[in-house]
Amino acid sequence: EEYDADEAIVEEASDDDAVEVSGSSEIEYDSVLVPSSMQSMGVTLGVMILLRKVDLTDTKIVQYGRFAFLAYIISTQIFFMYVRIQAKRAGNKTQTNPLASLVKSQVDNALKGDTMSNAGKMLGDNDNGNIAKSLTNKFLSSTTTVMEYDISQSKKQSGGMLFNLAFMWFLHFKMNQVQPLFYQTASGLLNFVYSPLFQVYVLGRNLERPFVTPKPENPFMAQEEVVDEESIKEEGGGEEGEENEDGTGDIDDGDSSTESENDAEDEYDSE
Repeated sequence: EEYDADEAIVEEASDDDAVEVSGSSEIEYDSVLVPSSMQSMGVTLGVMILLRKVDLTDTKIVQYGRFAFLAYIISTQIFFMYVRIQAKRAGNKTQTNPLASLVKSQVDNALKGDTMSNAGKMLGDNDNGNIAKSLTNKFLSSTTTVMEYDISQSKKQSGGMLFNLAFMWFLHFKMNQVQPLFYQTASGLLNFVYSPLFQVYVLGRNLERPFVTPKPENPFMAQEEVVDEESIKEEGGGEEGEENEDGTGDIDDGDSSTESENDAEDEYDSE
């Protein structure tokens, strides 16, 4: 009896662990915020209108542009350092590779299609397919933690900002261009606020890793789709109207023929 009681306790503990694992696997993630095309266009047009109202040859305006761009670069670098510190402090060791199963299934289906279409070929082609499949599985089986992924993303974006700094230095000091300083500062701030790292470590949003940034909706494309749907409906209504007109024409022809037959019968009876 004591042995049975111990088994029951072990089974209950295993059931509780299973519930915890299933609950932890079903994590609800927030959607990534993306700037709309109208916002990007509004920032570009706003900077363009502003630059038309100022004298770009004035030394004060040039200094303002330099200070604004340097402040943008320094603030982003400080933020990336903050991300690395917070990621190490949180120490999130959750293994992440959510796209592995999806890509594996697509690769398997593609290889199955290739083997079915190339059934009459030599075995060497199948060996190549198996090699590609094994390499793909090896690549996708490598997982990383959330902490490592966030740190790598911060380092990657930090390096990109340094390249941007060098490129803007060439445009400004070598090509004597002032407008790129203002354009890059305004658009960079917009993209920085909507960056996934900013959403995670400042806005407190729970985003899935790796970050999947959806494409912003284009209002012009949506309007074109609505116009296409309306044109399709109008074409369908016009075709139905033509069919109805054709049917009524046939009925009128039938009525005229029956009337002529009745007239002929009346003449025959009178004779």
